[in-house]
Amino acid sequence: MNSRTVLNSKTVMNSKTAVNSETAVSSKSVGSSKSAMVSGKATRFVLSKGLGTTRHSGDGFTLVELLLVLSILSILLGLSLPNFQTMYAQRQADTVIRKVSKAIQLARMSAIRTGKLVTLCRSDSGVECGGEWRDGIIVFSDRNGDRKINQDDVLQQFITFPGINGSLKWRAFQNRQYLQITNQGFTRYQNGNFTYCPNNGDASLARQLIINRTARIRFAIDSDGDGIREDSRGRPISCN
Repeated sequence: MNSRTVLNSKTVMNSKTAVNSETAVSSKSVGSSKSAMVSGKATRFVLSKGLGTTRHSGDGFTLVELLLVLSILSILLGLSLPNFQTMYAQRQADTVIRKVSKAIQLARMSAIRTGKLVTLCRSDSGVECGGEWRDGIIVFSDRNGDRKINQDDVLQQFITFPGINGSLKWRAFQNRQYLQITNQGFTRYQNGNFTYCPNNGDASLARQLIINRTARIRFAIDSDGDGIREDSRGRPISCN
């Protein structure tokens, strides 16, 4: 009877051991499955956050992000380009008419200071009158008033307009294409105006310098706020 008891005890112990082993194995399997599920969720989260591409810190930008940035930059450039072009055209128009203004002021001061007649004319060579106003302007003392640099005449300045994209015209009494200033600082009955117009004929970019008989100058202004400056008679400047 003692032998059977011992045998039964061993059997019970082996059974418990087996059950415990299976339980432990099952617990590990369940733990592994949970870990796998958790890991699977984390992986899916990272993929969705990275727009389908696993991202690691320090890897730079994805192709989608680069394309997005380039698209935004192209839109901004397209919006700003017309504004830059308009600003450049306005600056060029202002520069041209201011250069003409400085040339006339120089001629007047030189005539008064030297006591000699001074001629201002269009020049494409820088040494004699000729060409178009947009090519350049020369200012020189002209003792005999023949519009040529000779004898003791002195060239005061040669003004050019690099990259000019428009026309420059001088309209005056008798349509003489030069301007002469006496030693008293007056014009020789040549009141008129210099008008700059862009090649595209946009009147909003037109500029005008108005000169009276005493060689006083003033810039045409936009007095009515319509975006176009008016001439000496109050009429909008036309580039037609």
